[in-house]
Amino acid sequence: MGPVQALSLYPMELRHLRYFLALASHRSFTRAAQALHIVQPALSQQIKNLEDELKLPLFHRERQGVTLTHAGELLLPAAQRILGEVSDVQAQLGVLVDGDEGRSVHFGLMHTLGQGPIDIAELLGAFNFESPSVSVRVREGTAEELLSMLNNGELDAAVVDLALAAAPANCHSALITEEPLVVIVSPGSPLAARHAVDLAELAAEQFIQLAVGSAMRLNSLIKACSTAGFLPNFVLFPPNVAMARALVAGGDGIYVTYPWVAQSPGPTVHTLQLNGPALVAKVALVWSVRCGHSQRRFLQFAWPALQFRGLDTRGKSPFS
Repeated sequence: MGPVQALSLYPMELRHLRYFLALASHRSFTRAAQALHIVQPALSQQIKNLEDELKLPLFHRERQGVTLTHAGELLLPAAQRILGEVSDVQAQLGVLVDGDEGRSVHFGLMHTLGQGPIDIAELLGAFNFESPSVSVRVREGTAEELLSMLNNGELDAAVVDLALAAAPANCHSALITEEPLVVIVSPGSPLAARHAVDLAELAAEQFIQLAVGSAMRLNSLIKACSTAGFLPNFVLFPPNVAMARALVAGGDGIYVTYPWVAQSPGPTVHTLQLNGPALVAKVALVWSVRCGHSQRRFLQFAWPALQFRGLDTRGKSPFS
């Protein structure tokens, strides 16, 4: 008996499947636990419980992470289908209970966006004034976390960086901006007299990296530095962008980041363009194909506010 047939024979809970999908997506207990907002031992125990129920190993545990066994590969599409059907039923029940006008919108935003270019508080206040019967719940996270929640039906839409990961197959996307990353340094740094710098010239610098930053973006930076002939020396891991900027301003390190972080209010820093092959951000709005009337109405209302790089959006809303 395969894992798909076995699903109907055990008192399995939906959270087991959600945990399974998160681990299958992130291929790491640590990253999956962070995306699920639970501790790693709890995730390990729940996965073990699921494997014990099915009497089949679902993952190969390796030093570099985990990979799906044959049983896990068979279970993956079934788990995605089951959770997708559950999400559809919940949406239909929500309409029956509250009517479409009373539906909730689950919206995700990358950490770096909510602290700068997108005034989410102003957006939520304006939408609530226009549509007080629609509640909006906002989640912040990394691109990986938000894309995983979109794929699992936990979010209706999110603004994420698609430079390193494609939108889930069950979602649409619309590009907001595409531009290269920059490096910010202290005004007192010798580099502050420059307008641009080669990545190789940063080899002797101390780097700052967000403690909750994107693992994909971090790997991309490390790969680019390695190609330039060095590995970045990360010395500080602040919890948010505001502290990272303050550390840079104080001369405690440099920070490779999005242009809007360099332009946001805060302590004075100097911005350098990076020469050579660009590290690029592709910020996009991603939304589920299952979005109903209320979700689409919120996204249509929010679309102009999301154009924080000054793009001309007249007549270009994907929700018209």
